[in-house]
Amino acid sequence: HTSEADWLLSLEVNVNALFHLCQAVLPNMIAAGGGAIVNTASQWGLTPAPGHIAYNVSKAAVVAFTKSLARDYAPHKVRVNAVCPGEIHTPMLEKGIKEKGKTIADLDAMVPYGRIGKPEEVAALIAFLASNEAAFTCGACVEITGAQAVA
Repeated sequence: HTSEADWLLSLEVNVNALFHLCQAVLPNMIAAGGGAIVNTASQWGLTPAPGHIAYNVSKAAVVAFTKSLARDYAPHKVRVNAVCPGEIHTPMLEKGIKEKGKTIADLDAMVPYGRIGKPEEVAALIAFLASNEAAFTCGACVEITGAQAVA
């Protein structure tokens, strides 16, 4: 069961904050002749996981926001993309799995690549999408999951 407070918090943090950040930077990017925005969505925004409706919906909104913004601002040479991580080894993840009585090894076993992701791997993808090497990548939502399907 999702409380209204949890629902609103997920939307505030994952969608509204993103809207306000993009609204703040877009005029300067347009004036500069272009730029790159890389949003953080989630694998669960593309394929929802059971039992996480507020998070799934908010990250699906990030996916739709990314694709919409990309279409609207590509004529201004502003590229908008998103990364869609799966399980990434972070302190928040560690806390969550401990609460469920699981370990990182349990999660590693669920990933065809043999382990969950590292924050620096997501950062490298973000850096690529923000770089000139990704000059024609616009409107993409790139999964980084080690080939793990949503459980």
